[in-house]
Amino acid sequence: MLLSTPGARRRPAAAAKRLGLIAALLLGAQVCYAQVAQLVGLAILMSANGGSMGPDMQFVSKGKGSYQLPDASWQTSYVTVTNKGLEAGKGKQAIPMEFNEFRQAVVNLDTFAVVTDVRFMPVDKDAQPVRPVTLLGRRVLHRPQVELLEYATVTGAVPVLRFPDGRAVALPKKPKDFRAAMLLLVGDQPKLAEQLRGNELEATHARQILDVYLRWKPAGFDPTALLAAAPAAQ
Repeated sequence: MLLSTPGARRRPAAAAKRLGLIAALLLGAQVCYAQVAQLVGLAILMSANGGSMGPDMQFVSKGKGSYQLPDASWQTSYVTVTNKGLEAGKGKQAIPMEFNEFRQAVVNLDTFAVVTDVRFMPVDKDAQPVRPVTLLGRRVLHRPQVELLEYATVTGAVPVLRFPDGRAVALPKKPKDFRAAMLLLVGDQPKLAEQLRGNELEATHARQILDVYLRWKPAGFDPTALLAAAPAAQ
């Protein structure tokens, strides 16, 4: 066996309840216009994907850290990151920042990166394409050929791939759909293709799959087929 295959973790939740949570957040008086626009986009995305891709609005990571500004400079501060953005500092002195105001942040031992124009694969062949969104992902793997991040959703972490040219795609969590997506990216690697077709791998193995492929083909990936399977609405 190339990779171990522990049982998948499932966290059931009601899509209507998740949409209600986002709607309540949109009505909050403290949310600025840009944040509302971002949350509306994510809510539409969530609905289009049967509720499975909705952002976890309770997600938070905070502690001593630093953040990188668009000019590539770094600032040291107490940092709080959520699916709405970043706050630098504490209490009344905290400075809120939207996704276009920072590139990435380090909190304790984790690095979170802003990923723009993320495409999402449709959950079925009749699903309509949705507009790409900007989101925050926890960096899991950073190689010159690919970057793997985890996006916190209401049903758990969703793997997001970003390629050197900046194009990015969120992979499906459902095992069958994840395997189909990964075959488009790594299907030329014989052993990985065998395990994916044999239903042995799922989303929790994303990092191992990428590592195995890069050891086999250090030049990297051809994401053409994968990106074609995640069309962006115009």
